[in-house]
Amino acid sequence: MGEPNIFSKGFYTVILLLVLDYSIKCTTSTSSSLLYPYGNSSYDTTAPKLDDGVNGPITLSTKLTLFGNASTIIYVDNNGLLSFNTSITAFTPKKLPVFNGSNPFVAPFWADVDNAIAGDIYYRQSTDIDLLSRATSDIRSYFSLPTFSATWAFVATWSNVTYFGSTALSSTVNTFQAVLITNASLTFTMFNYDSILWTTGTSSGGNSKGTGGIPALAGVNSGYKVGYYQIASSLTTEIINISSTSNVNVPGRWVFKVDKLYPEDPSGIIGKK
Repeated sequence: MGEPNIFSKGFYTVILLLVLDYSIKCTTSTSSSLLYPYGNSSYDTTAPKLDDGVNGPITLSTKLTLFGNASTIIYVDNNGLLSFNTSITAFTPKKLPVFNGSNPFVAPFWADVDNAIAGDIYYRQSTDIDLLSRATSDIRSYFSLPTFSATWAFVATWSNVTYFGSTALSSTVNTFQAVLITNASLTFTMFNYDSILWTTGTSSGGNSKGTGGIPALAGVNSGYKVGYYQIASSLTTEIINISSTSNVNVPGRWVFKVDKLYPEDPSGIIGKK
């Protein structure tokens, strides 16, 4: 897997994967009002069921301004990230900043997701009027930008996904989402969290319940030694409570402005200098 840490993945029984793929799925749209619509009814692409899988490069229908540069492709990485230069298959998160000078990413929940066992990963880019209207309203509200109008959005959803090493037909699954929103100039990323019940895969030192070891990370990373932000509970056991935290006074939602090198939230520049 190319992951430079002391944990490595061993053999995992194929029969177990087949049994556990009894389908913890959301094939229509989310029941949570916090998450943007996703699934088959939203005409999403469904990622293959593959541990440490990569979806992309996906060519964007707009040029996305991200951390001071223009991006035209995106990768939906199964382990809870969106990356923009190359894919990220690493399953154990690292303290930010990482990949200096090479690969910006936004990570709603970087951890060892294994959708081959349970769950689905959906994604789409969209100019749907209703979606853009909702995104416009949200960004105007959070950032006091009364003239902002979204022209494009990208929605990636990890729905009811479990962790590598899950060994039972259980409800220990997470649902979370990353949304990119732009007006062709300003760019925002929104992290939406529904149910978060695990933090760690067993190859990251976690136990059979999906906790312990090196827990998940949430944040944004410019790809340089500056211009990054790591949500405070990242890499700690407290990350399991991220669905009750926020930087926009909406529990379960974090929003960042990411078109410039230093990310911002409604309070201003937050990126490390």
